[in-house]
Amino acid sequence: MIDEPLLSAGHPGPYSFTIRGTDTDPEDRLHLFALLSYMQEAAFFNAEAGGLGTTFLDGQGLCWILIRLAIRLDRLPQWGGRVVVNTWNRGCRRLTWIRDFTFFDQQGNFFGAASSEWIIADKSNHRPQKPDVLPVVAPIPQSDQSALPEEIRRLPRLEIRPDDKPVLTQFADFSDIDRNGHVNNTRYAAWCMNALHVFAGERAAGCRVSELDIHFVSEVRQGDKLVFYCQQIEDQTPGSLYRVESRRASVGDQVVFRADVRLTPAPERPEFRTIVN
Repeated sequence: MIDEPLLSAGHPGPYSFTIRGTDTDPEDRLHLFALLSYMQEAAFFNAEAGGLGTTFLDGQGLCWILIRLAIRLDRLPQWGGRVVVNTWNRGCRRLTWIRDFTFFDQQGNFFGAASSEWIIADKSNHRPQKPDVLPVVAPIPQSDQSALPEEIRRLPRLEIRPDDKPVLTQFADFSDIDRNGHVNNTRYAAWCMNALHVFAGERAAGCRVSELDIHFVSEVRQGDKLVFYCQQIEDQTPGSLYRVESRRASVGDQVVFRADVRLTPAPERPEFRTIVN
């Protein structure tokens, strides 16, 4: 839940979010999908402040669509704390706009960072648009400061053998659909973790996410049926790397998204502390 003082659109940040119980896992750690939700809200407010937010794009028949994301996490905060998100636009490369993030707890301690790639698309058909479709580009705040030491990695297609079976089947339901008419990026993250925990089982117990790289390849609409495959790519200290790939069930080789997730041993759950003031 975004804190009360930051509810006005156009606030440049940082953005503070209270971690609710519904945002956390069985160990009271922040769910990955909840962190993506905070990032999406922070990006909205920051884009509004820069003059290229939803309010402006709606009037132009355009929308922002997230296509790639990389997150690196030193730890995950707990229920009852806060996440403070800083975000900024790093400019445009051809059709792709780069937006970075840093994450802090309520004491101001850094715990992670992320980089993302977006396109501006026609709102009616979601076809990518060139930057010059915008009548005004100058107001966009740009910084060349990178939150991560590397650019977002390109992920290879998962090699699925004929005898490989999906670890999970999922339908896209009404509650998964956002204002752009497709499944929201936060749901992909939730589905990804569901598939990973089915596949890894006890190997995932006592672990947390330390890395996520996810590519959104094809849009998913309400009623679509998806299948999920998972493989372990690396098994090493400090954590194991898994690749999750989702495909459209009606078109077996059409990839919807693919993700690399690194699981790292997590400390024991700390004693619960009441929500900070």
